[in-house]
Amino acid sequence: MFASPPRRVLIVSLRYLGDLLISTLMADGVKQRWPNCKVDYLVFDGMQGVLAGNGCVDHIITLPPKARPKVRLALLRSLWRQYDLALTSHSGDYPHLVLWAASRQRIGALPQIRKHAWWKRLSAPLSIAEQLHQPIAGLCARIVGQSGVNTPVRIRPPQASQPWPPQAALMAAGQAYAVLNPCPRWAYKRWHQSGWLALVAHLQLRGLKVVICGGHSQDEKDYLAWLFEGVAGLTYTDPTVDFAQSATLIAGASLFVGPDTFTTHLAASCGVPTVALFGPTDPQVWGPISQVDAGDASRTQPFVAVADVQQRANVWLLQNASLPCVPCQLEGCDRHRQSRSQCLDEMSAEKVLAVVDAVLNRIA
Repeated sequence: MFASPPRRVLIVSLRYLGDLLISTLMADGVKQRWPNCKVDYLVFDGMQGVLAGNGCVDHIITLPPKARPKVRLALLRSLWRQYDLALTSHSGDYPHLVLWAASRQRIGALPQIRKHAWWKRLSAPLSIAEQLHQPIAGLCARIVGQSGVNTPVRIRPPQASQPWPPQAALMAAGQAYAVLNPCPRWAYKRWHQSGWLALVAHLQLRGLKVVICGGHSQDEKDYLAWLFEGVAGLTYTDPTVDFAQSATLIAGASLFVGPDTFTTHLAASCGVPTVALFGPTDPQVWGPISQVDAGDASRTQPFVAVADVQQRANVWLLQNASLPCVPCQLEGCDRHRQSRSQCLDEMSAEKVLAVVDAVLNRIA
């Protein structure tokens, strides 16, 4: 494919935090094949912390999430033919325009609907077509595989130079702790209040300090204040904790519990025992990829569409399999992001506590 090894490679990740984390599989693969090449990333402004301490990444370019057309056009001009290879795991129009502008060698994801894919197929003939229920990690591995990488690739979580001070204090005292994140970005992914309260009480009875992630925005602060009103002994992260420190905090925990959110993906990639509470989301596509599984993301056994509990390496994924609509892949029962989700509203605390106990007993 290449007359000579590429000197500069661009990876485009213009979606959510979880997509960006998983896309580090591609950076890992590129660096494995061409250790001396420079790898740049294009990400939305505010997300660059996901790449902190990533030894595969040399430079980060940012774009405002709601950039005006003239800003997007200016970026295309600035990138014109600056790279020997450009990659993206997204099938959207603008990521493919960036590939076209940045390099003559381009590999990306093609949408399943053919009428949306024809010009992208012409622009990037080596690209990979999206497949129904395909894991995002598998798609990234296939894309980087098109560049000739044939070795296992790994997710690279962010790395902090110094831990968050309260974590350092817990570690110095020899105090085991669990990290919970009750704050998904959208309400339809939330578990119920009684479940979280029961889980906190249970973990405290087992002698674990409970650290609560989230609460950086005012909406999240208000939600957590309501969720844990009157509960003593909790430690909350604060806005000074960046992505890298969050990863370090989670990596040192005995357990992580969270819904379908970026932090749950981060926990899985850090190798910590992770209990993921899934509602409408299809785990075949969005199931968290463990660091063990990511060692061979192209061939790992994927999650199935629905099961009460399924384990992959250090990840235990829970669903409400008693409902025939799970996973619906819709934005809750009311079809909007602030909707309720019956599947999560009816996921019992007893079920979650039983899995948590099994996990903790296994690693004790």
